[in-house]
Amino acid sequence: MKLEKYFDEVIKNNTVDGTWLFLGIDLEKSFNFAFQLAQKLTSFEYIYIMADSDVLAEQIKEKFQVFDLSIKQVQEIQKTLYLSSESKKVLIIKEIEKMSLEAQNALLKITEEPPKNTVFFFVSNDENKILPTILSRVRVIKIPIFPQDNFYRQRIDKKMEQLLSSNNPLKIYNEEFAEMDPVEFLENLVVLLRDQVFDKFGIKDYKFTNTTTHSNYEILEKAIKALEGVKYANLNPRLQIENILFNLPRK
Repeated sequence: MKLEKYFDEVIKNNTVDGTWLFLGIDLEKSFNFAFQLAQKLTSFEYIYIMADSDVLAEQIKEKFQVFDLSIKQVQEIQKTLYLSSESKKVLIIKEIEKMSLEAQNALLKITEEPPKNTVFFFVSNDENKILPTILSRVRVIKIPIFPQDNFYRQRIDKKMEQLLSSNNPLKIYNEEFAEMDPVEFLENLVVLLRDQVFDKFGIKDYKFTNTTTHSNYEILEKAIKALEGVKYANLNPRLQIENILFNLPRK
């Protein structure tokens, strides 16, 4: 993997210090990459993790020092990081975008005047919710999704494919997906519509899923605009989704 080779060189040349943002739609993959990298840099007692407790494996919580994402815990980890040590310290923050503005501002102060021998690894799948002042200080590493990783094949419910080929997609949506997070639903829908367009034009090597039905680019464009509107412009998710489903081609 190119990223692994890149960081092997970074570690070898001792240029890993500073603040890094590992950004990718597959949050677990991004976190695992940062976590494995931290273990190459230092021993486990100098690796600190900030995250919601329910998103970490039990073996991590048992072995490593874990803090939640509150401003109080930012202040607590600050005391720990400033303790004198010859060993390199690594702070990993999983889903930094979930931190409050107050917590992010407190974190910004630490990254502006970082403790000696400390590396910050931030992990996120949505950089738009991170303070611009923090983003301006990080080196962004985009963690790619490869088709062979089967990420979307595992994530997308088979009923969503049925929804796209149904004569009554709104009925299936109401029965199966009404309680689903609308952003995740729209992201999955965009991927399926994209793969359908690719399948239509015979571009199968770049598909993320096994879908074989066909869609058109206009519907894909509507879905992308709806996703952007719901995610960044606070548009009504229900109306955006219904608009797409009403315009799906019928058999």
